[in-house]
Amino acid sequence: MNFIPVITATVVVGAVGLVIGILLGVAGQVFAVKLDEKEVAIRAALPGNNCGACGYPGCDGLAKAIFNGEAPYDTCPVGGQTSAEAIKRILEKGVPDPDSEGGAVEAAMAVSAGAATPEEAAASAEKAAQAAKAEPPKKRPVRKAHPAKPDDCVACHICENSCKFDAVHVPDDRPEVDESKCIGCGLCVRECPRDVLEIVVSEG
Repeated sequence: MNFIPVITATVVVGAVGLVIGILLGVAGQVFAVKLDEKEVAIRAALPGNNCGACGYPGCDGLAKAIFNGEAPYDTCPVGGQTSAEAIKRILEKGVPDPDSEGGAVEAAMAVSAGAATPEEAAASAEKAAQAAKAEPPKKRPVRKAHPAKPDDCVACHICENSCKFDAVHVPDDRPEVDESKCIGCGLCVRECPRDVLEIVVSEG
C-alpha cells in the first residue's frame, strides 16, 4: 500500500492549519481593540452582574456609554452610591493611583479587569489590604425587590420571566421574592404592568 498520498495530505493540512493559526494571531494583534484605562477603571467600579437593569447590554456596555458621555455616572441601580462615587472620581480625577490613599482599592479592582500584570496585581492587592485596615469599611445599602401590592397581582408571570437570577416567583397568584438571589436590579419592578413590586433599600 502506498502511504505517500496519505502523508502528503497530512503534511499539507497541517501546514495550512499552521499558516492560518499564525495569520489569526497576527490579525488579533493588529486589529485588537485597545481600551482606554479610564474605561477599564469604570468597568471595574461596576458590580459586574450584567443584569441589564441600566438599559445597556451588560456592564461593559454601560462602562463604554459612561466613558463616551452617553450615560450619567450614577446609571447603575445595583452598584448604587458606592459605584456612582467611584465612577465620578474616575471621570473627574482619572484612574486612581495605587500609591495614593483611597485609590488602592479602586486600582486593585482595575487590576481584576485585566489592566495590569500578575506582579502588579499582587502589589496592588497588598496596598488595598493596607488601605482597608487604615480605613473603616463603609456599609453598602442593600437593594431588594418587595411585593408592595400583592393583592393587585394578576399572575401574569411577567416579573418572574424578566428576572435573570431566578429570584421572583408567583405561586398561588402572589409574587414572592427570594432575597438570597435578588440583587435589586429592578427589572421585575420595571416590567410589572400593575406596579405590584417595588425596590426597598436598607442598610447593609
